[in-house]
Amino acid sequence: MIKPTQQEYGSTDEILNVKLQTRNVLDTLVVGRYQLMLFFSLGLLFMSDSVESSLIGYLYECAGDTFGLSPGYASTIVSIVFAGEFISGLIVGVLSDVLLGRSTIILLASFLLVAFGLISAASPNYQVLIAARFVVGLGLGMFVVPFDLGIEFCPAPARGKLIQLINCFWGLGAAYITGCAWIILSSTGSWRILIIAAVIPAAIAFGLLLYLIRESPLYLVENKKYDQAFQVLSEIAHFNHDTTSETTQALNTFKNLMHQGEEERGQSSLLRVKEDNAIPPPTNTIFAILTAYKTNIIELHRSYSHTVFIIDTIWFIMGLSFYGTNLLTTLLFTRSSGGLKCSFDYRIIFIIYSGEIFGSLVVLSIIDTFGRKCTLGFVTIGVALCMAPIAISNTVLNSVPALIICLMGASACVIGFGNTLFILTPEIFPTHLRATGHTLAYAISRIGCALATFFVDDILPVRGSAVGIAGLCFIAALLSFKLDETKGIQLN
Repeated sequence: MIKPTQQEYGSTDEILNVKLQTRNVLDTLVVGRYQLMLFFSLGLLFMSDSVESSLIGYLYECAGDTFGLSPGYASTIVSIVFAGEFISGLIVGVLSDVLLGRSTIILLASFLLVAFGLISAASPNYQVLIAARFVVGLGLGMFVVPFDLGIEFCPAPARGKLIQLINCFWGLGAAYITGCAWIILSSTGSWRILIIAAVIPAAIAFGLLLYLIRESPLYLVENKKYDQAFQVLSEIAHFNHDTTSETTQALNTFKNLMHQGEEERGQSSLLRVKEDNAIPPPTNTIFAILTAYKTNIIELHRSYSHTVFIIDTIWFIMGLSFYGTNLLTTLLFTRSSGGLKCSFDYRIIFIIYSGEIFGSLVVLSIIDTFGRKCTLGFVTIGVALCMAPIAISNTVLNSVPALIICLMGASACVIGFGNTLFILTPEIFPTHLRATGHTLAYAISRIGCALATFFVDDILPVRGSAVGIAGLCFIAALLSFKLDETKGIQLN
């Protein structure tokens, strides 16, 4: 725990001391009912991301079949979602870091997913479906911000495991949508009903978050909203019935720092610093967004250029590998002799996707023990090893049991790949750049996802796709050891 000295409290470093004390309070607070309910709600939201990610494979075949689309046109049903995620990822981080905060972005993302998911289900034609799926993509592009919020609510020693609890919902989402597809498509053949079922987790999460969500105290302190930060910390302690002496003392210290020097100078020195340094906000909202975007992007690449290059490259590989693995699975187990047919071997696909639950549990068990770098290296090499037999062996490619084992292993490792990145990336960047750096990396991964929809089968055959995924994941494993370890560090 960081403990500023009494002499520092009254110095010109008061703002820094409040930031340090905010982290101390977060480390002192008992992890109780509030954090668990918040992480459950954020987990449901992330489950919705997983559901939508798996849903696109079914929409590619089923909606394409309904509207009589060629494979090229049907692939736009997939790629348009990634286009929305990419555009959203380019700007939403700055909005979260500078203008709107974490909580507003999260509520907006869940609303867009629910509203335009339902519009997708009611689409009368291909054009309306494409437009609705694009807006769904805009919402999904905001789904990294829940991890930024969650990390900023966690005590440092348990941060990896707590955030991985959110990640575990991804595997549940894949199993949920596969089960829904198995029941709905096999009985009714209606992809519209399947979309409605896909919206349910996001709708529940939206309702819970309207009640639960609070702004990140670290974000509030970074933006000099000290009274609001104190209120949020106090509400969490009250919600958890946390009356321990350590928590009470930490909150009192925070309150004293806020008002240090008030009697001597007639106002809080912190508020005075805020007034002296504040830049009047531009009256034009678009200009404010552009100014904030330029400032954050310049600082991000000036101060973290080496890290940004490595982490963005790894995210690109993750996106291509994850969606490449998903598309290979649905491609290999689609009951079709040619063209687009809304018929799958649901039992096998369900078994393969269940590997994602196992992968998330493995990461949960090792992320705080072996650290982020070792975990990332382990899962990326795992993807490469599971794809290698598909790439080099005709025996494996022609054996259903062998394919199930390889693809199940690849699914487990590739979800571990994504899980680890969602924990590692926001820990790398400071609070005022955290969402900017994280969402930009996520946006880069969407390029990989979009490329996977065109390269898997359309350009590269199954074996060629497996070779590409294995080779890229091996490169990601090498790059992972160039990153700094973030296990247990205090957030900057």
